Amino acid sequence: MSTKKEDLAERIADLKTAIEEKERDLELFEIDCDDQEDEFKSTLNRSGPINICGIKFDPAYALKELDPTAYDCNLSDYVAGLDRTDDPKYIEIQNELRSMEDELGDIESEYEDLEDEDDV
Repeated sequence: MSTKKEDLAERIADLKTAIEEKERDLELFEIDCDDQEDEFKSTLNRSGPINICGIKFDPAYALKELDPTAYDCNLSDYVAGLDRTDDPKYIEIQNELRSMEDELGDIESEYEDLEDEDDV
C-alpha cells in the first residue's frame, strides 16, 4: 500500500508530464483554416455583392467558385495574419496549462508540508 507522500510524488510527476505536453501544444499550435473560413468570407463580403451579367454574387462565393486556388491561398494568408494567442482553442490550452500549474503548486506545497512533518 502506498503512502500519501508517495501518492503525491506520483501525482507531481504526472502533472509535470502533462504540463510539458500542454506547453508543447502551445508551442506547436497553428490556427485551423477551417475554423476561420466563415470570418474570412465575412471579410471578403464586406464590400458588398459583385455583379456578373446582372446577377449579384457574394465576393467570397465568386472567388471560391471561379478560382479555388486563389481562394485557398487568400484564406491561408488571412489565417497567417491572425494572432494565434487570440484563438479560442489556444486560450483554452493556456487556461488548462494555468490550471495544471496551480494544481501542481498546491500539491508540491502539500508534499513539502509532509516532508516537514517527517523532519520533526
